[in-house]
Amino acid sequence: MDIDQIIKNIKNDANTLAANANNNCLGPWDNNFVRTICSNINELSYEVRNKNSELYNDLQNIKSNLFFGANFVNIYTLGRLVQLMRSYDYLSTNDFWQFAHPRIIELSKNKFEDGYFSDAIQTAFVEICSIVREYRKGQDLPEIPSDKDMFYNTFSTLKVLQFTDSSTTSLKNIQEGYEKIFPGVIQAMRNPNAHSNTRMEKADAARKIMIASDLMFMLDIALKNNIYNSAS
Repeated sequence: MDIDQIIKNIKNDANTLAANANNNCLGPWDNNFVRTICSNINELSYEVRNKNSELYNDLQNIKSNLFFGANFVNIYTLGRLVQLMRSYDYLSTNDFWQFAHPRIIELSKNKFEDGYFSDAIQTAFVEICSIVREYRKGQDLPEIPSDKDMFYNTFSTLKVLQFTDSSTTSLKNIQEGYEKIFPGVIQAMRNPNAHSNTRMEKADAARKIMIASDLMFMLDIALKNNIYNSAS
């Protein structure tokens, strides 16, 4: 059973428990039901164990304390489970795509939804690099093989692309921050397959998609600012 199905099953069972608890029915619950939900919680905990030890411990605690006595539900532990499972809602709905950059959606969404998470991430960041390289080519700027060094050179050294006009301290902080964020993120995420012992999970890929989208939106602003500056 894949992780999405496990999450869906836990959410459904937790909602069933909550609906009955709201009607003052705390149990007893059938042994098979109890075994199934506890087994799914345990399986989910092992899926996240190597990535989030705190979440693993939380899920294990929930599994151990969700029921007491003759299969009566612990409403406090149930409340924690329902709260926790709400954080997984976006995994089943992919609702985060409504906030993604249109170009990232165009290039990465199908790969992501087909389960090719590393390819989806790499495609997004390759596109960001390609846009900046094409811009530099159009400005007759020298070719820089390293993506990280190219971003440093473009944003920090030459300052040929600006995110803000730096007219206030706040705007200056945004400018200087993104000058560092672009090369740092590209260095860390440009090629997920290059990182040994890394297995891209759906939640991790979703977060990286949103990071790529933010960079793409900021790059749009920088390119637009350059057009206005060139025309003035």
